[in-house]
Amino acid sequence: MARRDDDHKRRLVDIQRHHADEIREMQQGFQLREAGQKKESEQMRKRAESETEKVQRRSDAEMADLRATISRLEVDSMRV
Repeated sequence: MARRDDDHKRRLVDIQRHHADEIREMQQGFQLREAGQKKESEQMRKRAESETEKVQRRSDAEMADLRATISRLEVDSMRV
């Protein structure tokens, strides 16, 4: 009877260890996926910022070009 109880206790401990190991592995996997998602999110944010800056520079250059064109047209209209 005592032996049977000891066997049950050992099996219970083994099952608890196994489940603890499974939980630990699942947590590690979750942490790895979460880290990967954070990294991907940061890369996407940087790309978006870069694209925004590029569009802003292009817009500023077009505005400067339009101002230069307006100035030339004003000068030309004064000559006429």
